[in-house]
Amino acid sequence: MNAWSSTLLATLLATGPALTAAAPPAQESGADDREALSITVYQRDLALVREQRRLELPEDGARVQFTGLPGALDPGSLHLRSETPLRASGLDWTTGELDIDRLLTARRGHTLTLVHDASGRRITGRLLHSDDRRVLLETDHGAETVPLNDAWRIRFGSLPAHLQPLPALTLDLTPDEGGEQPVELAYLTGGLSWSARHTATLDETGEALRLESLAAIDNRSGGDWPQARLQLLAGDTHGDDRPVQPMALRSQAAEAAAPEREALAGYHLYTLPDPLTLRDGETRLATLAASRTVPVERQWVSRGQAGRQLAERQPQGVTGRLVFDNGDPTSGTPMPAGPVQVYGPDRHGELQYLGEQRIGHTPAGQTVRLDIGRSFDVTAERTPVSWRRLDERGGFEAEWHLRVDNAGEQAVTVQLEEELNGDWQILEESEAHERVSARLARWALQVPAEGRTELRYRVEVRR
Repeated sequence: MNAWSSTLLATLLATGPALTAAAPPAQESGADDREALSITVYQRDLALVREQRRLELPEDGARVQFTGLPGALDPGSLHLRSETPLRASGLDWTTGELDIDRLLTARRGHTLTLVHDASGRRITGRLLHSDDRRVLLETDHGAETVPLNDAWRIRFGSLPAHLQPLPALTLDLTPDEGGEQPVELAYLTGGLSWSARHTATLDETGEALRLESLAAIDNRSGGDWPQARLQLLAGDTHGDDRPVQPMALRSQAAEAAAPEREALAGYHLYTLPDPLTLRDGETRLATLAASRTVPVERQWVSRGQAGRQLAERQPQGVTGRLVFDNGDPTSGTPMPAGPVQVYGPDRHGELQYLGEQRIGHTPAGQTVRLDIGRSFDVTAERTPVSWRRLDERGGFEAEWHLRVDNAGEQAVTVQLEEELNGDWQILEESEAHERVSARLARWALQVPAEGRTELRYRVEVRR
């Protein structure tokens, strides 16, 4: 289909005539006429839909109405492709949001009839005005108001041509050669999105982690997409933000086969191996990457702020952290942004939920750090020893006493991290520190089982 001719239809919105009651009857092409359907789903409530339909077009052209389209279709993004040159004009798009208010607005200035159900009385006149409570009619007896309630029934007669109960796209199509031919319609639409869901499972030793990645594909477009060839684009594309509403995940087994992945303009494009049906209101799960096992290191981390002034001792949380390398840059598996749920076996081998953290887009070869929750047995406490201001710019000198207790049956290493905002220097310390960055110092404390380890340090910070 790469050899097909392509037409951008966006300009027809401004130059093409609107569909009116005087327009010739349109040849209808519905969803059942699709011969192929391909959808690229993005991570921000956006999808690029490409659907192929076979049309019978005479040489002098025909007006074709395409139905089975989503109401969130962006008409400014429309492209039409065909095997032979095809001229398109007169684009008319209706979202299908048909209701009583729109019908009354369309009938303004035209004849309208209301029927009283109980008495059978009829009132006919030219509609002058309407609101949510009454209509104003010009009848043979003058202007007359009629309440809009359950006692009165409105007879509209025929449906205005420009109002449709379902989304519809109408085009005047003129081919160079008449006859049957495939036509591809491509457009952007809202109502479709996908997100990555990762699962990390510790083995019995706690030294290896099995990683699995799924794609949760949400369909809130208002219609079904049967047997679609699906591609998922991972990355933050620019464009107007569309609201993403939370939805409960439909319980369903994930597809077993992993998709094909390729790099595309700085993004990652996943092509699912088999067509998938997306029903409106459902969330489907598909395998995003084959499961893999990686070595993992378990850490305990407690972070504090050296510049914070405290009047008395205060508990300081200790967080359990899992650290692993996401493969190497050439053979590793990228992890699209999404939550990572961590599980581990108990002494009977039953898996238990241990915590969750959301990660950003993580290329292959990067180190992943998962802070999965606060420790119960390992606790920390910080006590201020002294604190004094050095200058008017916020510089200070502080001395801290930190204590780490381990009520567990195994010894642990706790990393105490202190945030130091400014030009800092450790003046005294009971344990050697590591300068992690310009704003972070770290002490690795060995804490015995059912024991305690303490740290004292004095720091000067200039700003």
